[in-house]
Amino acid sequence: MYLPANGSAPVLSLKTRKRLVEYLRVGLTPEEAATRTGITLDVLHAAANAEGNLAVALTGRNPHARCGQAIQQRADVLRGVALGMSLTDAARTAGVAATTVIAWSANDPHFKAALDAVWDLAGSSAAKQVVRMTPTRANTLLKALRDGETMTSAAERAGISRRTAYRYTKRDAEFGEQVKEALETGRRARARRTGKHTRPRTAGYRLVSMGEAEQQP
Repeated sequence: MYLPANGSAPVLSLKTRKRLVEYLRVGLTPEEAATRTGITLDVLHAAANAEGNLAVALTGRNPHARCGQAIQQRADVLRGVALGMSLTDAARTAGVAATTVIAWSANDPHFKAALDAVWDLAGSSAAKQVVRMTPTRANTLLKALRDGETMTSAAERAGISRRTAYRYTKRDAEFGEQVKEALETGRRARARRTGKHTRPRTAGYRLVSMGEAEQQP
């Protein structure tokens, strides 16, 4: 085990981390797991702050199971955002797409609340706050586009600039595809609304026989 002098999280060997996770998975308490691997409980907790598998194992879950991996990925996203990363970069660090994080935020109110809180924390601690594409803003933008608004007005509704919106569509291909689909849906929505108020004009003609036509003056 290496203890950094700058007070950062201790660096545990891969073997030690695997043993800790296994001990915690089989039901040992954190104190027992730390003792068996020859470290202190404080070192275990400090290492868990930087090691997603350990953090999940401390909750009593299997970090290698699907639910455990999802929890770890969410935690990695929150950690990245707290460190000042953009949503795309934080998602990439967690091994998922930014659109996946947006979906988590839309479907999981607890994750949304945590992410919004981390955004606020990161923004208030920054010397210069930069408006970023949060999941809430992304959902607002997409909804406005689907309703038929232009990119400029949709971006304003989401609280970002048009330039920021286009920048994120280029940085995240999947999100860019969602924006493209939303724009197309909005175009069709505008066409439907326009069609409701315009009645097709028909020419005032009717077919007549040759004899009928000769009798008309």
